[in-house]
Amino acid sequence: MTTISSDWKLQFDKDVPVAIHRNFVHDDYMSGAKFLHKVAAIAQVNAHYPSLSLDRRIHKNSWNVVSSVQCHTQVLQGLSANDFHLAMLIDVEVTRPETQGLLLLSEEA
Repeated sequence: MTTISSDWKLQFDKDVPVAIHRNFVHDDYMSGAKFLHKVAAIAQVNAHYPSLSLDRRIHKNSWNVVSSVQCHTQVLQGLSANDFHLAMLIDVEVTRPETQGLLLLSEEA
């Protein structure tokens, strides 16, 4: 059985899980944008659209670019199997050498 990376974290609202999210750290803003473009393509093909953001923030005492992916199902106001499926597909994309080149670190920011 395929599972998602432990880097995905649950987000709660009043003790109810409503989303899963994961941060990815990049060397520069363009690498982050290219990575989110890959995530957007996965979302488009699967017709399930996460919330995506790209920020510059402090990570381990230095400035880095961090992209965030939040999977949730708005019509349910919570999680569905589609959210976990999309997270798994993003995890697969992260293992590809051409995508790994866009990531500075694969750990939670």
